[in-house]
Formats: sequence, C-alpha cells, structure tokens
Amino acid sequence: AELIRRGFGFVQTLAIGVAALALLGTVFLLYDSLRTGLSPWRMVESYLANSLQENLKLYAELDLPPEQVAFIRDNAPKLLRFFMTIFPSIALVSIVACIWANLLAGRFLLRIGGIGVVDDVDLSLWKAPERLIWVLIASGGFLILPVEATQIIGINVLIVCAFLYLLQGLSIAGFFFRAKNVPALVRFLFYALLVLQQYLLIIVAAFGMFDLWVDFRRFIRRRGNQTPS
Repeated sequence: AELIRRGFGFVQTLAIGVAALALLGTVFLLYDSLRTGLSPWRMVESYLANSLQENLKLYAELDLPPEQVAFIRDNAPKLLRFFMTIFPSIALVSIVACIWANLLAGRFLLRIGGIGVVDDVDLSLWKAPERLIWVLIASGGFLILPVEATQIIGINVLIVCAFLYLLQGLSIAGFFFRAKNVPALVRFLFYALLVLQQYLLIIVAAFGMFDLWVDFRRFIRRRGNQTPS
C-alpha cells in the first residue's frame, strides 16, 4: 500500500514485495539455523520430510488403495530428494504468487471502497518478456546435460519460466473473459478447475508461451470486432 501511495507501478510493487518477503524469509531461516545449530538446507530438508510423513498419514486416512500409499512410502526418499532439488524455484514461485494475489485483492477492495488506485494497470494485457523463451530453451538444454549441477539449475529455471508463462496465460484468459463479457460464475468455475485439475495449468501455460507467436489477444479482439453480414 505504501509503495502504491508513493506512485510505484504494479510490476515495481510486485518486484519489491517479492524481494522483501524473500529477504525476510531468509533472515528468519538463518536466525532459526543459528538457534538450532542446523544448516538452513538441513532445516528445509527436515521440514519437507515431516510434511511428506504427514501427507502419508493423511493419504492412509482417506482410504486410498493400500498399494498407492505403499508406493509413495517406498519412494519417499526419492520424492524428498526431488522436492529438495526444486525447492528454490517453488519457494520463489510461491512468494511471487502470494504477492501477486495480495496486490490483486488489494486493488479489488480499493475499487469496492471507491478509492482510486494510483497504477490501475490492465493486467489482461501483461506479457512476459520475449527473451524469456530463450531462457526456457536454455533451461531445457541444461536438463539433458549429464551433470547434476546443471540439471538442478535447469529444472529450477524451467519451473520459474513455466510459472511466468502461466501468468501470461491467465492474462489472456482474463482478456477473453472481459472481451466476451463472460459471467462471473463461469470465470469462478474456470479458476476453480485450475486448482482442482492441475493439468489445466499446463494448458494455460502453453497458451501463454505460444502467445509469443500467435498473439491471442489480437485474435480475440479481431473476432470481437467482426459484424454479422
């Protein structure tokens, strides 16, 4: 709120908010590391291991097939290593999503309260930088290299790039909803499906990536301007 009051743009406010939250989280992690005598990485590993065990208990209580629970339990060490590998990108994506959601909610509440927003930018027109596609391609190249360090870098960069393209895909969806005057209930169902059916996130992210060549907004705008003969 203070950044917006001072005239900072939406993207600037988002970047500063992400940096502040990441720094604050790092400081707390380092403080807890000094207090307990464990390295920060070991603390994260311990937290993920406990979360994995709690999820296994939850799966057992949900009456899932025993073979599925047994499969997850037997592969718990591999899952833990995988989560540790992608933890940096998942942490960054979570922070960005948190700040993004708070900014959107803040703008919505300000509009309801009749309070003007300094930088009321149209997020349905937002696009990821065009050069991001080369970062995505490079991350894919890192994944196929037979070096563990480059593979770790590749998967983390790939997740961040995919998240940015997901945001662009959501911007395209918001542009379509507004251009076609889609009812609020249909919009809510769409976003609810994204949460419940995660494979739809991949489709939306793909739309965001291919928008670099197709420009879906121009297509939607052109179709919307057509008049019946």
